[in-house]
Amino acid sequence: MNGKQSISIPHKINHGIFFAALGDGSAAVLQEKKKKKKKKKEEEEEEEEEEEEEEEEEEEEEEKKKKKKKKKKKKKKKKKKKKKKKKKKKKKKKKKKKKKKKKKKEKEKEEKEKEKEKEKKEKKEKKEKKQKKKQKQKQKQKKQQKKQQKKKKQKKKKKKKKKQKKKQKKKQKKKQKQKKKQKKKQKKKKKKKQKKKQKKKQKKQKKKKKKKKEKEKEKEKEKEKEKEKEKEKEKEKEKEKEKRKKKEEEEEEEEEEGEEGEEGEEEEEEEEGRRRRRRRRRRRRRRRKKKKKKKKKKKKKKKEEEESFTFPISCMQLKIIHPYHLCL
Repeated sequence: MNGKQSISIPHKINHGIFFAALGDGSAAVLQEKKKKKKKKKEEEEEEEEEEEEEEEEEEEEEEKKKKKKKKKKKKKKKKKKKKKKKKKKKKKKKKKKKKKKKKKKEKEKEEKEKEKEKEKKEKKEKKEKKQKKKQKQKQKQKKQQKKQQKKKKQKKKKKKKKKQKKKQKKKQKKKQKQKKKQKKKQKKKKKKKQKKKQKKKQKKQKKKKKKKKEKEKEKEKEKEKEKEKEKEKEKEKEKEKEKRKKKEEEEEEEEEEGEEGEEGEEEEEEEEGRRRRRRRRRRRRRRRKKKKKKKKKKKKKKKEEEESFTFPISCMQLKIIHPYHLCL
């Protein structure tokens, strides 16, 4: 059969059997035509879907009201819309290209300026390094000279200090014995006072028990706030302590330099007076440090006791408050 003849094919017929009857040439032609039609339909459908998705967001509300009236006119309007959309897309592409070009130029300028700044910084750093090396060398030379001078002076002072140390040890032993006696007396007095205070507190707390039960919940909230405040205070105190340490070190260095600056031999009485003053200063510093350490330990103990403490059940039931509860 000729390939030009048009033949009507039933919809549900077995195509394999039909094409075998026609022949190889006519079957291939029909298959190619169907493939082309399918491709065209698919391309048209994809284009329509892309266009509709862009318009749906803007025109959904309007189209819902006018669907019944616009069914007949859709075919004509679709063609016009396609043309408009194509024009808009072209304009957008042109604008994007212009913006990209401008951005590239700006980036190139910024990179060039950054490179110039880097070169300047490198030059400055090189100059500073050279200057620092020279300063370090000068400082080393000065330190070596000072060390040599110190050694000469220290040899002279050691001989004098040995004699004075023997005298000082005897005096210190006597003072220590006297201090121990005084401390024992003071401890006894403190214990008596503490016992009296505890008895008074116990009487007062028995009366205030009922009120405390209601206020305990509020106190717990306040304690948490106070703990946060104390943490901040401790941080500030640590900063102040570091500053004080630095000041004390500077004072000690100034004192040592003052001792080195003294030249010549002075009379024994004047030297003893100066040394006594220095010893007193050192003792005061040591006492201050010890007091600070004691205060820290006390504060830590109080915090730990407050955080971990809970009233025993037996005490609450019996309405008894022990002396170690009085801190609360």
